[in-house]
Amino acid sequence: MKSGPALTADRLTKRFGNRTAFEDVSFELGYGEVFGFLGPNGAGKTTTVRTLGTLIAPTSGSATVAGIPLTPENGVEIRRRISVMPEVPGLYMRLSVLENLQCFADLYGVADARNRIDRALRSVNLIERAHEDCGKLSKGLRQRVALARALLSDPEVL
Repeated sequence: MKSGPALTADRLTKRFGNRTAFEDVSFELGYGEVFGFLGPNGAGKTTTVRTLGTLIAPTSGSATVAGIPLTPENGVEIRRRISVMPEVPGLYMRLSVLENLQCFADLYGVADARNRIDRALRSVNLIERAHEDCGKLSKGLRQRVALARALLSDPEVL
């Protein structure tokens, strides 16, 4: 397992005009640690995750993801090392679990896709459901497919 922090945030802030999404967020998270954001709707939890995933630029403060400074020029490298699992899975409901994972593996440029897909399916205990359409799965099983998708790139930070 890697040493050093997997994620750091130091006084990270995001504003949209005069609305503050989150302010002065600071933490350090090591590899292998589990961490969660708790708070009411609109507290900035999702915006913070999107910021760390390089989807939104912070207004101020600093952060690192897998040891890489969170800056616009480092976005591509950070996205290679982090995988974000959204609340809404964003799966293709008419495709099977396997077809969804293959589609995303192709999109992400995953090397050795078949083995990675197999490993991801086994990790979330969906190997027997690989040929079922995602639209026929329960919400919980669709979340497991989304988790398998997040694992495809073997991210350092999930």
